[in-house]
Amino acid sequence: MITSDCHMHTSFSTDSSAPPETMLEGALERGLRSVCITDHMDMDYPLNEDIGKDAFLFDADAYFQTLTELRERYAGRLDVRIGIELGLQTIHPHTAAYIRRGYELPVFEEAVQNLRSRGIDVLVHTILCLPGETRQQMFETLDYLNHMDIQGIKLQLLHILKGTDLALQYAEHPFPVPSMDEYIGLLGACISRLRPDITIHRLTGDGPKELLIAPLWTGQKRTVLNALHQYLKEQDIWQGKDYHE
Repeated sequence: MITSDCHMHTSFSTDSSAPPETMLEGALERGLRSVCITDHMDMDYPLNEDIGKDAFLFDADAYFQTLTELRERYAGRLDVRIGIELGLQTIHPHTAAYIRRGYELPVFEEAVQNLRSRGIDVLVHTILCLPGETRQQMFETLDYLNHMDIQGIKLQLLHILKGTDLALQYAEHPFPVPSMDEYIGLLGACISRLRPDITIHRLTGDGPKELLIAPLWTGQKRTVLNALHQYLKEQDIWQGKDYHE
C-alpha cells in the first residue's frame, strides 16, 4: 500500500495546473499520510514559445507562504513537507565545467545548509554516465551525498537530445553510452551504496522520443524498470547493502 508521495507538482510549476490545496485533498482521498511538494523553479530554462518566457519561474515568497499555511492547516490529517530540488549533477569540477553547471561545490553546500535550517527537504538531481566520468567518479558523487543532510535523490541517465551542443559533439566525436544491461548493473551498484534513508525519486528517464538520439533503449521505460527489478532480485541487492558511514 502506498502511503506517501514524495514528489508532487502544483500550479506553481509550469508543468501542472492543479492548485496546491487540490493536490492535498487528492492525497487525502487516496489515503496518503504524507506528501512532499517539489515544484520546479528553473532560472535558465530554455526559451520556449509554447509555454512562454516565464516558464518555471514563480514568486518564491508566495510559494513558501502558501505551503507553510497549508502545512499548518492539514496538520494531524496529512504530513505536508516542502521540498526543493537542487541540480548538482556531479561533484567533479572538470565535468561540472563541461556541462556548464554555473556554480562551485561550496554554493551547493551552502544552499543545502540554508534550506535544512528552514525545515525544507532537499532533493538532489545527479546525472550518471556524463562524458569522461568513470564508474568510480560516479560513486564518489554518491558517497559525498551520503554524508550530506539530504532527503532525496534522482539518478538520471544522460540523454543526448537533438538541437543541443551535446548532440553536435556526439555526432563529431562519439563518446560511449551504456547499454541497458550496463546501466542496470551501474544502478544496482549505486542503490547498494546509497544511504538507506534517502528517498530515490528517479532511477532512469525517458527523453522526448522525437528528440532522443541516444540511448534509444530508454524509450522503453517499462521494459527497463522490469529488467531492473529482476536484476535487483537475482543479485540480492537492496538500498544501503554496501553503505558505510
